[in-house]
Amino acid sequence: MTVHAWLKAPLTHDPVRRHTYPDDVYFREMAAFLDGWEPERTDRALLASTFVMFKPDAVVGRRVEPALAFLAGHGFEPLGALTVRVDARVCRELWRYQINAAPLAVIRAVDMILESGPPCVFVALRDTRGPRRTGTSAAERLAELKGSSKNRAVNGGSLRGALGCELMCLNFAHAPDDPADLIREVGVLLPGRREQALSLLAADLSPRGAAETGAVARALYAAHPAHPLTRPAPPSEAPGDPMALLERVEELADGGDGRPLWDRIVIAAELVEGLPSEGRPLIGPPPGRHFTRPRAAPLAGPPAATTADRRRRTSAPRPHSSRTPGGQALMPDAEVELHGPAHGEGPPRRYGPVARVAVLSDVHANIPAFDAVLAEPDVARADFVVLCGDLTWGPEPQETYERILGLGERALCLRGNADRYAAGIGTAALAADTPRQAWIAERHSPEAIAFLDRLPFGLVVEIEGLGPVHFCHGSPRSDHELVTPGTPSERFAELSAPIDARVLVTGHSHLQFDRAVAGLRSVNPGSVGLPYHTGEPGTAYWALLGPDVSLRASRYDVEDAIARARAAVDPDAERYTDTLVNAPDPEKIVAEAERLIFVN
Repeated sequence: MTVHAWLKAPLTHDPVRRHTYPDDVYFREMAAFLDGWEPERTDRALLASTFVMFKPDAVVGRRVEPALAFLAGHGFEPLGALTVRVDARVCRELWRYQINAAPLAVIRAVDMILESGPPCVFVALRDTRGPRRTGTSAAERLAELKGSSKNRAVNGGSLRGALGCELMCLNFAHAPDDPADLIREVGVLLPGRREQALSLLAADLSPRGAAETGAVARALYAAHPAHPLTRPAPPSEAPGDPMALLERVEELADGGDGRPLWDRIVIAAELVEGLPSEGRPLIGPPPGRHFTRPRAAPLAGPPAATTADRRRRTSAPRPHSSRTPGGQALMPDAEVELHGPAHGEGPPRRYGPVARVAVLSDVHANIPAFDAVLAEPDVARADFVVLCGDLTWGPEPQETYERILGLGERALCLRGNADRYAAGIGTAALAADTPRQAWIAERHSPEAIAFLDRLPFGLVVEIEGLGPVHFCHGSPRSDHELVTPGTPSERFAELSAPIDARVLVTGHSHLQFDRAVAGLRSVNPGSVGLPYHTGEPGTAYWALLGPDVSLRASRYDVEDAIARARAAVDPDAERYTDTLVNAPDPEKIVAEAERLIFVN
């Protein structure tokens, strides 16, 4: 078999892994080793089995045996265990495609944990419910069950939730996201013992596996004193400067203050808690059609930028000139500040292939409208729900965020211009210019602001019948560029030049349409929460993609939406509610949009 054969479904459903792992030496070596295995044995090791790696904090925190009991209750039985030393070098190799985006202070705190003394414990697990029963591989099912180290609000029912994970760095356990990750990570962790590790994964299930695993845990408990993993004194404020914070963690690692090692580790973990990523991970979680619980929010993939990045590229709201005084249209230049991908974001993530995608845009925190669309059977059955931006800018921001969390990994969210402002004000990268701007930002929890701050600019989904479809909020070059049914082919050809898809889906204009232009297909699902239309008040617009484009509309109780906006004491409630019942005329919106082109 070629290395590419080991990257087909069901070993991975992720096009990013399929593109990256053929050049990964660990994956290539493991694929060559597995070529000699019988197919039935390979399936047992890679599809019916997976592993969990307990870290040193699980040993000193006495979480290994409770974790094994939790996993057994969910159908994962131990086949055996190996101890493995994970030093700073192995750490960087194991998480090579994610650690590139981590703040240096976080990496150093993780080094302290991994090099604290106890080895890690590699436990091979058999999924007794099996891929045929669950419809997914053991690795994918355990990755879902594991829970998040960052977004702990969604950890109910997860392994980390059951173990009391309270800090991002002290998260007790690691597990591969899919079988392709399993292949690579065995090569990283156990290069000299790969046959032993894979044989454990392929072994028949017997009571001996559980007994041996328990014995390994108890031996480590005996060798390493327990620690409550709680801080011995009230926490001090973390330095705001990243380099000062790294220096502080380095001081803790050096141990000059005389505190016990695990006290210093807990302090370091608290100091780095909540730090945003400093770029975009090279590889994120696989596409989520096999998952029902969200991991590490946010739902739309990897972090897009730090607050500092946003300060560098985002200014306060201001008018945007897109025409000369004589009326001639300008293409983006020095007079127009573009708001494209965040610093370090990289190319759009790719998902699929999938059969059906529901597309919702411009929800604007209209909960009755959002609920009505989410209740549609075709939305409930869709492989993905793509949310094309401007999600929470409206009367009920936090409730909208929570609805999105409830969609789990089916939700793929994009940054709109309103999301950019809410995140900027919420992180103090922007100053609020109006009472409503301040009001909206204050009605987001810190987790919701962090979610908005990490939204990607664009993404691509391969959809049956349509091929690759490019999604963004405004246009592929700025989140505040308007694309309408009247956009001239010349401008459309220029704004769509960066994409490699035949279908471009945008939002922002609040107009629903599907048209052919400049050799491509331009689609806007319309607005869920604040549409510009000639239909009845109380209509929410969306689209279903695959195998063709189907423009949809759902009815909702507009009086309920009006009452909720007023009850929320939205400073802009009257204008907002007036738009719900007296929507602007689409023809006038198109004319004005094509006159302005760029609108925040």
